[in-house]
Amino acid sequence: MLLPKTYYTIVKGDGDSVGKVLNGELNMSAKDYVALLANEAGLKGAINSMLEIASIVEALNEKLSLIPSPAYLATLSRALMITALKDAHIVRAHLGFVVYAGGDDILALLPTERALSCVRALRENYWAGKGGFHVLDKVIVPALMTYGRSFSLRYSHVMDPMKPEINLTIELLETKAKKKWNVFNKDTLVISKGRDQNIARLPLQDMKYLDMLEYLWMLLIAGHISSGISEDYNQLKEAANYVFADILNYVLKRNIGRKREKLVTELQQSLCGLGNRSAEEILINGLRILRVLPQ
Repeated sequence: MLLPKTYYTIVKGDGDSVGKVLNGELNMSAKDYVALLANEAGLKGAINSMLEIASIVEALNEKLSLIPSPAYLATLSRALMITALKDAHIVRAHLGFVVYAGGDDILALLPTERALSCVRALRENYWAGKGGFHVLDKVIVPALMTYGRSFSLRYSHVMDPMKPEINLTIELLETKAKKKWNVFNKDTLVISKGRDQNIARLPLQDMKYLDMLEYLWMLLIAGHISSGISEDYNQLKEAANYVFADILNYVLKRNIGRKREKLVTELQQSLCGLGNRSAEEILINGLRILRVLPQ
């Protein structure tokens, strides 16, 4: 039986530290940046002359990776234009609607079931996938690979005014995505839901965290995991002083059917591999937000 959907998704993305990129501060030394480009583009034969130029750049200003010359700014502008075009294509491919796309930033409306996978694709597009270079009609342009791209994803009720919901989505991006992970700043996905106070935050530089949340959500939809897993984990964590792996094992067994022991083992290993902090964020806040969305 098909039921009308009462929620849709607002997605706001913004490139991290774009001002530094415009100034030529690419979060790495000039020599490291040259080596990265030479390796990705197969220009190893010209690396010596490029390194000489890099040494001159560092002598001018140790913070700079590149001199913000007209050629550099033109290349940057071209990269942002290609990113914006590809962003718009990605949103439409996920059955969404683009409000605006500016290369580093984007605002879009999406169906709830496509939002997480769309954010994943938009983040990957910012770095042009794994290759680091955008290719469009035989035009090859380096992507903005040295800084990440943060997102705010909000599940909003159709009866709530859209403008305040969009404003809150943007506000959460500006205030909650400024998180420092182990080796990098920002590059964060903030997930929220209208009429709900819970907020989940996940790192985006490694997609395994987002993939795990989406996988658990699919298991929840399929009925393989009980919707009460978030409450069970949170209550047990507060009531007992057990180690993370023991609590996780008990909660998974309690919320997954007895005939699925293999799934319990798989999830325990995968979640422990994410680290306590990120796994708890997924279990407590991420699934709590997603579990009540109508399918």
